Amino acid sequence: MEKAQDEALKSGVSLTHEELSTKVLGKGKNPKYLRGLGVGPTPTSLCFKSHLESRAHAELLSIRSEMKLLHEEQQREREEYQREREERERERQEERDRFARLESLVTKFLDTHGTPW
Repeated sequence: MEKAQDEALKSGVSLTHEELSTKVLGKGKNPKYLRGLGVGPTPTSLCFKSHLESRAHAELLSIRSEMKLLHEEQQREREEYQREREERERERQEERDRFARLESLVTKFLDTHGTPW
């Protein structure tokens, strides 16, 4: 490689690492891989990429499942809160009704018997 680089420099041409590697070692079977430089995809890196994609997909499915469970739990909590609110409103209305009946009875009593003072 040094000899090829020296010859290129003597002729006034500067070769990149890729050009020098291709000139000395020749082109490999995979045109995207530069022999001797380790640049480009290799079967191992492609397999690793596939493995990473599978893991990422599995993680995505897991997150989606967890989100669905959280959404369902939140919905149940909202429904429970709504039921409790309605129950409190019913209790308040019953108190208002009791108070109105009591007020009516007191008024009727006072109308019938007059004020004691």
